[in-house]
Amino acid sequence: MARKLWRMADRLHDRQKTYSIGLYCNGNEGAVSLATARQTRDAAKALLAQDPPVDPSIDKQFERHLDAAERPFGMWIDEWLTEKKTEKIKRGRIVTVRSPETIALLER
Repeated sequence: MARKLWRMADRLHDRQKTYSIGLYCNGNEGAVSLATARQTRDAAKALLAQDPPVDPSIDKQFERHLDAAERPFGMWIDEWLTEKKTEKIKRGRIVTVRSPETIALLER
C-alpha cells in the first residue's frame, strides 16, 4: 500500500530534490496536518534561503539522530525486549506470542 506524504520539491546546487514532510493527515495518529505541513515547509524554505544553503533533509536526519542519542541504551533494550516478548515472525508475518514458555525464554 502506497503512503500519501506531504512533500516539497526544491533545487539545491542545481539538483532536483524532494523533501518529505510527513504522512498526509486523514485522521490517522502520527499524521501531519495541513497547518503543520505548511509551517515545516516554511522552515525548510528558510533553510534553503540561507547563505550557504542548508539541505532540509540532512537537517531533519541530524535532528532525528540527536533525539536518538539522548535516549539511554537501557530504554532501547527495554522496548526491544517488550516487543520481542509479544511479537514474533511466523511465515513472514508478525504474530502475537501467546505461549508462556516462549516469553520465559526471552526473559533469560
